[in-house]
Amino acid sequence: MTAVQKFRKKPIDVEAVQWTGTNLPELQEFTDLQFSELEKALGEMTAEVFDKLHDTWVRLRTGDWILKGTQGEFYPCAKDVFETTYGPAEPIEHTNAELLGMYLRNLRAEKLPDDVVEDLLRDAGRRLHNTRLYVS
Repeated sequence: MTAVQKFRKKPIDVEAVQWTGTNLPELQEFTDLQFSELEKALGEMTAEVFDKLHDTWVRLRTGDWILKGTQGEFYPCAKDVFETTYGPAEPIEHTNAELLGMYLRNLRAEKLPDDVVEDLLRDAGRRLHNTRLYVS
């Protein structure tokens, strides 16, 4: 018998739109027309989205969120679960050393002469001195 193991969800950004009951065109555009409002509500269920990963339509309630998964699939997430699990994506903060490293890798990829790379790095170092930059 396999022992129970613990796992942590990887920190990935997802795109999501909340179904308000009045934003059908927005959700149809977001899901590439894979979202539809039910003609007649089935209990609390008012709409459905096609989950291409599982090749099925999944029903949802007004207030639920539609998420775009890592493989381009769309799936619903209950409002309370969404609010517990997700938050706004924050910009990624990089130190000056990290930024210079990224800059250097890009310069080397362009196969510039060493003296040009050195001049560009010296100039970038002066500009970044005592500065924190944010890139998203």
